[in-house]
Amino acid sequence: MSLNFPSSPSIGQIYYDETAQYFYEWDGTVWRGISQYSSSHIQSLDDISGSFDGIETTFPITYGSSPIKPVSSEAVRLNLGGVIQDPANDYSVSGSNLIFSTAPASGLTFSAISLGSAYNVVEVETQIGSEDDNSTDANFYPVFMDQTPDVNLKISTTKLKFNPSTGRLTAPLINSPSDENLKKDVHTIENAVDKINQLRGVDFVWKGNDEKSMGVIAQELQKVFPELVAEENDELSVNYNGLIAVLIEAVKELSKGRGEEGG
Repeated sequence: MSLNFPSSPSIGQIYYDETAQYFYEWDGTVWRGISQYSSSHIQSLDDISGSFDGIETTFPITYGSSPIKPVSSEAVRLNLGGVIQDPANDYSVSGSNLIFSTAPASGLTFSAISLGSAYNVVEVETQIGSEDDNSTDANFYPVFMDQTPDVNLKISTTKLKFNPSTGRLTAPLINSPSDENLKKDVHTIENAVDKINQLRGVDFVWKGNDEKSMGVIAQELQKVFPELVAEENDELSVNYNGLIAVLIEAVKELSKGRGEEGG
């Protein structure tokens, strides 16, 4: 059986064999069957023609009865009534919905595939409270997402973890941006020893979990180094990394003083 391919196709143009329900794409040289793509990158979408009524334009995109989110409108190859549709004019994809520019009439046939990876849509009903979690004494791990080019979810169970009971975030190494190209108005800290002498290093017990710790009092630090204290929801927090710069200059001042005394 011969196929009636378009005589002057453009690269990327799609031809649909309605009898075999098979898609072909013109690659500039030959018509190539879409099925020649990796099977893991093709999803045959569920038939929605039973919902066509000539009025509705928006329909759910599902694969195996489960909602999916194609990566783009162009990633969906769609045949309506035996005619390949153009994503630039005939339809678009919004999340897990397929939106037609013109409502499909009742009785039209429908077939479509999604090329490339698609997000599986999982509806989760949850309630998020605002109470502090001081009882869950267990480690939780972050989930990372990359897209190179497929979407992959990854979890770290050894390098980064968080315990809600203690509020402790544990990581072997945390870097802070410090490139000089990111900074302006740079000045060496002066009189560092005098400023350090205005602070207290204290040990204490956290009220929330009775855990012992050491540090400074934010209100006291704010009087000397206000730029190292932030306020949010009526609570003060401290940039302890910033104190390192003060200690560096304080040590240098003490070292210089000893050198002058010895000379």
